[in-house]
Amino acid sequence: MASHKDPLARAYADAIATATEWVAVGTDTERQRAREFVLHAFSLGAEMWALKADPNDPRFTVWEHPWRKFGGDNPWTIYSCAPASAENTYEIRGLVGDPTYLGFQVYANRAGLNVPTANVSLDDLKLDGSGRLELSVGRTRPPGATNWLPLTDGDELVMVREYRHDPDAQRTSRLSLERIGSPRARSSRMTSASPAPRNGHSTACSGRWR
Repeated sequence: MASHKDPLARAYADAIATATEWVAVGTDTERQRAREFVLHAFSLGAEMWALKADPNDPRFTVWEHPWRKFGGDNPWTIYSCAPASAENTYEIRGLVGDPTYLGFQVYANRAGLNVPTANVSLDDLKLDGSGRLELSVGRTRPPGATNWLPLTDGDELVMVREYRHDPDAQRTSRLSLERIGSPRARSSRMTSASPAPRNGHSTACSGRWR
């Protein structure tokens, strides 16, 4: 293990050491693909667990792009996720496209495992006359809320999955996530005071949310 006092720096140093072992074996093509995967994994991990890790100021991270391929990516599927906490209330808003499937799922971390705690899909939700969605996310259902996705203690992530069977013809949804209520100080989970990322999350989320 690398000798770093800062837990985040230590976690990244350990991940780099492990990644170095990964790319040191195999054929030239395999080593090249391994290096590309490591770079893409670090890119996703940095965006998701450092740059956008604050549940008080949540932003969606889109997993795959033309320049970032990770896990079992599918060009017809869009995976997005954002941090969440049951201490807050959120609103997911936006224009829904023409998905074959659109689902919203909440995950908690328990004993190092990602455990789904709530899920709703487009079939469960009501849109307005223009096809826009308002989905409340929180511990309790706000009065008058048309749609609701519950949060419980220990929940830490909201995952959005959008599947299409004909991406050339089907419009993608345009969704945003906003915390509702009075502003709170930023509290990124990836600071020098935070524990080291668990289960290799410094490299990237391992794809278990799929």
